[in-house]
Amino acid sequence: MKKIFLMILAALLIVCMVSCSSKEEENEKVTDEVQLGANEDSTKDATGTFKFQLNSEGKCEIVEFVPASVAVVDVKLPATTAEGRDVVGIAESAFKAQNSINSITIPATYTYVGNYAFYDCDSLTSVTFEGTNVTDIGTSAFEGCDKLASINTPASVKNIASFAFKGCVSLTSVKLEGIVNFGDGVFFGCSTLKEVILSDTVKQINKNVFYDCPAIEYTAENGALYLGSAANKYAVLVSAESLDIESCTVNAATTIIANKAFLDCDRLESVTLGAAVTTISASCFENCTALNYNESENGYYLGTADNSHMVFMSLADNALEDFVLSKDTKILCDTAFENAAALKDIYYKGTKAEWEAILKIENWNDGKTIRVLFGENADDSVIYE
Repeated sequence: MKKIFLMILAALLIVCMVSCSSKEEENEKVTDEVQLGANEDSTKDATGTFKFQLNSEGKCEIVEFVPASVAVVDVKLPATTAEGRDVVGIAESAFKAQNSINSITIPATYTYVGNYAFYDCDSLTSVTFEGTNVTDIGTSAFEGCDKLASINTPASVKNIASFAFKGCVSLTSVKLEGIVNFGDGVFFGCSTLKEVILSDTVKQINKNVFYDCPAIEYTAENGALYLGSAANKYAVLVSAESLDIESCTVNAATTIIANKAFLDCDRLESVTLGAAVTTISASCFENCTALNYNESENGYYLGTADNSHMVFMSLADNALEDFVLSKDTKILCDTAFENAAALKDIYYKGTKAEWEAILKIENWNDGKTIRVLFGENADDSVIYE
């Protein structure tokens, strides 16, 4: 019996040893896969030393730059490490306050510029993107680069985070191809910025994007200030021309009304939209206490000359549990039901297909569970959560 017990114990020990050995081999394999090789954690050229690390996706990014001297130089970022691994981005604060850099060239392998990447680089005058793979420019990425004179982003850049170019006081022109989303205060305090060319792809913009930029050359019309592209200089209504306007007819080519565009225009009584508008929210008219909305069935609307109910803005009574939405509605703004805590049902007398064709700005239902009933007899419905 004792002999059998010892044989079983020995077998268990062997199994355990094999299992541990296998796990050690797996761990070594994983480590080999995710760690940088000994020859590629840094690389040098005449301008200085570039140090690398792996990002959260296991891809290589520049994490630090050590200049070779105090002389101001033109820096071309490495596209690969010493062992041939592609470098895909610039880590947070990688070049922060490096005052020896005159210009930066970003290779085609790169897909992002991290937060604070070139923050306070006082000597930086230009940035060149070699490829069309960069999609994101991070928060305060170029903030405080007070000699940066111009910036042309490739069409691949979709998102520019808050304060990316804040305080770039030498910046005179920007061409922003492909941009979809702007963070808050992107060009805050760019006091000499004159020319801004936006992309037709822009979906959302905040008035504060250009806060304290007194030199910008807007297109002015009928009490409003516009920015756009060569194809459509009226694409974005950025703000009212003054706080004293009493009415505004939005240009027929305008697609976006910036958030808080008419902030504090307390004498504004009427706004007539153009049929091209696709983005608008209640915040566009914050503190516009004299504004007359078009009211119908307990709902407030803004519209065009031909459709007074084009955009549903809000309920007239936020205590309502149900209400009837105008069949002529084309847009539900993002703050439509923000304070309507009791709302349960929306009656829409058009068809389900017509309802689905309404442009619904993201979060239009404010996260509430709302049932929408269609047709004259409300015999079909869908629930949104």
